[in-house]
Amino acid sequence: MGLLRLSKAAKCLGVHPVRLRLWADSGKIPVTWVGRERRFSSIDVEAMKVSTGGERVRLEGLYVRVSGSSGHSQ
Repeated sequence: MGLLRLSKAAKCLGVHPVRLRLWADSGKIPVTWVGRERRFSSIDVEAMKVSTGGERVRLEGLYVRVSGSSGHSQ
């Protein structure tokens, strides 16, 4: 069992390190403290990949600009 640093574990999971930190804080993934650094078991990271299907969640946004004019000339 290897211990991964936060950035490496996040990269393996395809998430931002902040997201992984939030998961660790909420107990979704176990964390081991080495000094002041969080470390993640490679086994737990692989298990998390399997439980999420190894897929990243894609969030899309839509931007619509609404003009104040009615488009009619008088």
